[in-house]
Amino acid sequence: MSPADASIAGRSRFDPANRDNLARVFGAAESHGMWRQMKRFRWRDYRTVAGGRPVKEFIDALTDEDAAAVVAAMKEVAVVGLSAARHLHGDIYEVRAESERRAFRLLFAKGTKFILLSLHGFALSGHLKSGQW
Repeated sequence: MSPADASIAGRSRFDPANRDNLARVFGAAESHGMWRQMKRFRWRDYRTVAGGRPVKEFIDALTDEDAAAVVAAMKEVAVVGLSAARHLHGDIYEVRAESERRAFRLLFAKGTKFILLSLHGFALSGHLKSGQW
């Protein structure tokens, strides 16, 4: 089992120093045969007309710990499905992520049968207390 597969299976072993894991979230194919057999979602990031990628830029601006929390939450939705996200309105869903000191939200839409389109990410303002949503 690869380290990426172990992190998905255990949901606790994401290496925040390795930002290459972000590429896996945004659609790179998993090489492990087990994942090819499963029907799971793949993330795509919204691109503006000017070529901007708001969610990728948001994650890149985060600390490694915060980015790891957001990416882990995205992976959970990719593997588990929409039941791991919160439906907001119409086609819009929300991924919730929490790091040691901050909470984050990522808005996305289901693009096709197996594609999730990330639209916007943001940090919640204020101090986060343990267990506070």
